[in-house]
Amino acid sequence: MPHVQPSIVDSRVRQVIERLRRHAVDAHHTVALEAEFAPCTEAVPWGAHARLAYRPIAVGDTWGQTWDSAWFRVQAMVPADWAGCEVVARIDLAGEVLVFSADGRPLAGLCQGSVFAEDYAKDILPVLRPARGGERVELWLEAAANGLFGVTHTDPEQPHEFKDLHGVHRGSVRQLHLARFDRASYDLLHDLEVLHDLWQALPEGSPRKAKLLTGLDRAVSAYHRAGVAACTSELAPLQAVPADPAAIRFTAVGHAHIDTAWLWPMSETVRKTARTFASAVDLIARYPGYVFGASQAQLYQFMKDGYPGLYQQVKQAVAGGGWEVQGAMWVEADCNLPCGESLVRQVVLGKRFFKAEFGIEVRNLWLPDVFGYSGQLPQILSKAGVPYFLTQKLSWNKVNTFPHNTFVWKGLDGSEVLAHFPPENDYNARCRPGALIKAQERHQERGIVDDAVSLFGIGDGGGGPKEEFLERALRMRDLNGCPPYRFGHAQAALERMDAHRAEFNTWQGELYFELHRATYTTQAQMKRANRRAEEALLACEMLCAAAPLAAYPAAELDRTWKTVLTNQFHDIIPGSSIHRVYEEAVPQDEQAAV
Repeated sequence: MPHVQPSIVDSRVRQVIERLRRHAVDAHHTVALEAEFAPCTEAVPWGAHARLAYRPIAVGDTWGQTWDSAWFRVQAMVPADWAGCEVVARIDLAGEVLVFSADGRPLAGLCQGSVFAEDYAKDILPVLRPARGGERVELWLEAAANGLFGVTHTDPEQPHEFKDLHGVHRGSVRQLHLARFDRASYDLLHDLEVLHDLWQALPEGSPRKAKLLTGLDRAVSAYHRAGVAACTSELAPLQAVPADPAAIRFTAVGHAHIDTAWLWPMSETVRKTARTFASAVDLIARYPGYVFGASQAQLYQFMKDGYPGLYQQVKQAVAGGGWEVQGAMWVEADCNLPCGESLVRQVVLGKRFFKAEFGIEVRNLWLPDVFGYSGQLPQILSKAGVPYFLTQKLSWNKVNTFPHNTFVWKGLDGSEVLAHFPPENDYNARCRPGALIKAQERHQERGIVDDAVSLFGIGDGGGGPKEEFLERALRMRDLNGCPPYRFGHAQAALERMDAHRAEFNTWQGELYFELHRATYTTQAQMKRANRRAEEALLACEMLCAAAPLAAYPAAELDRTWKTVLTNQFHDIIPGSSIHRVYEEAVPQDEQAAV
């Protein structure tokens, strides 16, 4: 056989991948979605949307400016000759979108772009699998004129209005149509992506790498010669070689870290949560065995109050095992500024909510993005029945590499919990063999334990994992050269690691984070208001405890504590959120006092 040039094969595979990406959503067979919209400066819930005034809108038109909202009604007739075909809607409104069915059921969240993945776009929604042909498709879209990370900054060289000082966003209709979907091209696209990424990641001299190179070359030649089926057939032997049984086993958990407020106001977080939870419920139904996880009781409370139908679907997914309730706290709180009593209440109220709503005793503290961890936490967790702790934030340290991935964390009083830092150093993983190979190599305890957790999906409102992430994950379950990658519950993986507790190293005291400077000196009024609220609540409870038990205002105090706890989220109280967050969180008298 003639010598195969790696650079040529690489180029040929990339070209086929891009061609398959175009063919999967057939641009030659589309039907425009007729659209009408109703702009609104503030969010309008389902039900009230029907009372808005609608007018026609087309591709290229603008529908809103920074932080505006709008409702769209879109519809189209499926051509009769599409009978038997899968049909998708392609929707891009240059903002965030929650898609509803005609009867008001949230279907999925859509968005464009993420700082965590430059090529990330979630703009394709399956609508018919398959079509009968001749039926009418009707969807409702709740749109927000902002991106996953709020709004972009204005150009300092350009003049701007004062209202645009903190950024601008323009909502416009970029794409709005139905298209035929080619499942065979879509499947082959992911076959090639996974094997190509694996080939690139394996070390030079590896026999598996050499065989992948030869096999990929044959496969793309088969594609050009005979099409999708021939290429798929050539790849099958490469996919059939099982993984090394001695490799690290990654428990893959769908993830979508949602900041309770950050570069957007908290009211937008409610809708970001709905977009994410709707997408998760949809994928759990479509991919048996898939597990999605979410923390923060406050987010679930948002859904219970604002999207009760969706919340019931979440409860069903939890009961069915496809949804993992994670994290014992009310929110993923800052762990340096709140007082000890506040940290206790975070755990007490968080665990109480999950027990009451889901019948689950949450046994892990889930803080992947918090800016450092007090040495008092192991004591609080141990006494609250929370023996496991997960984060990855210290992988971002500016100077010192943290020396462990799985270890025993000992508190100041000697209390201990098992801690795990996912070795991908990421909570927005994208299901790539190369990333897993690197994670396995950097896992400090790989000589002791065979387990690690992988958190995959794009957070902050994008809907979490895309369908493509799950497709790649399925191809990585048992693939030679790639660590085994299987859907599962993080809690189960933590418990398997715990069997090796006696072999792990111990870290005592604070877990200090060497980045995000100035977050404890900005927004002084927020910090002052927090401390005054903590002191007032403690004094109030002490006085109320002296009164008869029947007069104790437990419900009122719980509501007040929850407001304080929510504002202790790790992007609110430290001072890293946008100005509007503090205008809404801090009472006017506190703002005037500082």
